[in-house]
Amino acid sequence: MKKQLFAILGSALTTALFAQPDNKFEANQTYTHTELIAEYQKLDDSYAQANLIEYGSTDVGRPLHLFVMNKNKVFDPMKIQKQNVLLIMNGIHPGESCGVDASIKWSYDLLASDGLPDNVVICIIPMYNVGGSLNRRPQTRANQNGPESQGFRGNARNLDLNRDFIKADARNTRTLFSIFQDWDPDVFVDTHTTDGADFPYDLTLIGSQPDALGSTMGPYLRQIFEPALYARMKESGNEIIPYVNVFGSDPFDGWKRFFESPRYSTGFAALHHAFPFVTEAHMLKSYQDRVEATYAFFEVMLAFINENSTQITSIRSLEIQKSLEAKEWSISWVLDSSKVSRLPFKGYPSEQVLMESVVGNKIQFDRNVIEEKEVDYYEWYKPLESVPVPKYYIVPQAWSEIIERLIWNGVELVRMEKDTVIEVEALYFENVESSSQPYEGHFTHFGLLTPERVTEKVPYFAGDFLIKTGQKSKRYIIETLEPTATDSYFRWGFFDSSLQQKEWYSGYIFDTTAARMLEEDDALRRDFEVAKSADPQLAESGRYQMYWLYKRSTLYERPGRYPVTRIY
Repeated sequence: MKKQLFAILGSALTTALFAQPDNKFEANQTYTHTELIAEYQKLDDSYAQANLIEYGSTDVGRPLHLFVMNKNKVFDPMKIQKQNVLLIMNGIHPGESCGVDASIKWSYDLLASDGLPDNVVICIIPMYNVGGSLNRRPQTRANQNGPESQGFRGNARNLDLNRDFIKADARNTRTLFSIFQDWDPDVFVDTHTTDGADFPYDLTLIGSQPDALGSTMGPYLRQIFEPALYARMKESGNEIIPYVNVFGSDPFDGWKRFFESPRYSTGFAALHHAFPFVTEAHMLKSYQDRVEATYAFFEVMLAFINENSTQITSIRSLEIQKSLEAKEWSISWVLDSSKVSRLPFKGYPSEQVLMESVVGNKIQFDRNVIEEKEVDYYEWYKPLESVPVPKYYIVPQAWSEIIERLIWNGVELVRMEKDTVIEVEALYFENVESSSQPYEGHFTHFGLLTPERVTEKVPYFAGDFLIKTGQKSKRYIIETLEPTATDSYFRWGFFDSSLQQKEWYSGYIFDTTAARMLEEDDALRRDFEVAKSADPQLAESGRYQMYWLYKRSTLYERPGRYPVTRIY
């Protein structure tokens, strides 16, 4: 059954007027970037329903392309009406190229067979990580069964682009922001090849975490959208399973659903109220089988969107409206281990055996036997932290990197016209824990953050930015500007300079002031003695005692104020 779809399409298209792609995947090969764009250019030249667009720059200097197919021959996103947009992104990790080859084959077949749907505009990013695709080697994927030669995971700056969707260090990411803003995809698919355990399925699927997707979109995804995709893939002979989030252990022991925070492509897409998915083709299957399974998923996805176009549009609109009405927002999530689903799973029996090259054990799967069991599947998450939604955030113009990223993502900002003093809620941080090594180019703050909330009057200046939360980008605004959110700008280190104390004192001069403070303030003197009794280090160190007093003086500049403030 698995090859049935290709056999039908093959016989139907033998008399097509236009050339078909090379189908390099059948020979365990994938396109170079130059070859790939040339194939899409052929389609652009041959079909009025297709348009290849150079959308913007990438870190390696070559443009990022977007290939658009529309039965109505309309390629201006502002003029598209009553059609959903499906955006497929390939090659964020160029070594995981199943979607690259599936997309070009699928595009040829749709156009040659006049198979474009009425209700869906198809947008395809042929190769997102252009720099990584040019860094081509015989084999960069140690655990993967082909293709013979592929691109590298890092981009031209050695960034993993699937960790860049908040910090946006790469030009690729900024160009993708433009695509998202222009096309506002209803459904987003990011194609990958999985690592981890061995099992019979050619393809697994990550859907966006429903609990975090919203009270309307989330249930629709969990109860209708995903079940339909799984059922239809099974009918096509390409049965799939939720992403097997297991590494080095037996899948029959169960696993938890992958949670994608906004640093990932699908987490980012969720911030913009799209329905996001990741296909994960199985690394150990033949390259041809992986490409064909990805192709089959595109077919199933397209059919579902086309049939449910009006409903998808309505549900997205309702979710956006509900977000505008929300008074509280969940900014981080944790697995709800009290809830467990039972998932039918076909797998290989396994055992632990000795490593052949080094000391230790490894898991070994018996591919000659397929067992089917129900496994524990932990797919539910619950809010770890929620915050009240302010009416406004204020971002000083000095933080231009933040202003740029907000604008790139469609956030509406208003510039203050004159200097003013505003009473706001400010947050102060102490003892912020930072990573000891850079992660994707940043020293991050991923430990526990417990800021102190203070109401105070703060001076602002003409040109500073006022951001109203009552706008379509509300989710994006909150989950990037709330510093304790999982992937906030603060956690990525954009505000680190605000944490450092700048003004200090000389002890021989401040000593006179400190003595006067103790003499004139009985309560301060009592607190000082209590503090010394409770802290041996403070009791024994004149330097610590002086700083303790300095912090309680009117001269003290309190560091650690988060520059973004709130108005409720």
